[in-house]
Amino acid sequence: MGEEKFQYYYVVPDHRVIAWLEDLNGSILFSECYKPSQWCHKRLELEAQYWKHYEFFPHRFQMDTSHVRRLRRELGCYLGEATTLSQSTAASMFWSLDQMHQIVAQLSSVEDLAENGLIEESSVVFCCRMLYMLCMTPLYCTLGVTD
Repeated sequence: MGEEKFQYYYVVPDHRVIAWLEDLNGSILFSECYKPSQWCHKRLELEAQYWKHYEFFPHRFQMDTSHVRRLRRELGCYLGEATTLSQSTAASMFWSLDQMHQIVAQLSSVEDLAENGLIEESSVVFCCRMLYMLCMTPLYCTLGVTD
């Protein structure tokens, strides 16, 4: 009693989630989840943790340029909303519009530097951090996901 137990988790690349073989009390994992009673929001949290895993452990992770293009498209959508709507919450997603532009430009550079359609480990860290932040954004949870 009173001690924390950390279980090993598995990374499931085909579904972009993490999973456990043993029962897990998800109260800590889902504590910041927007609507933890709905599966789609829990699934986003599991995907966010998947990207967080590869942000910390990028070694031998094969990220192809399609992930970067997907991320650029989604950020472009939020950037468009942030620049056209005065009450947009997308503007606060990455601190400022200038920083959002810098991130999109950096992603473009990452994609340009890819070899054989694969992103290098040093760029994987940046991309995974952005994918994690996107999954953790309440706006993404409410607009980008359907049950």
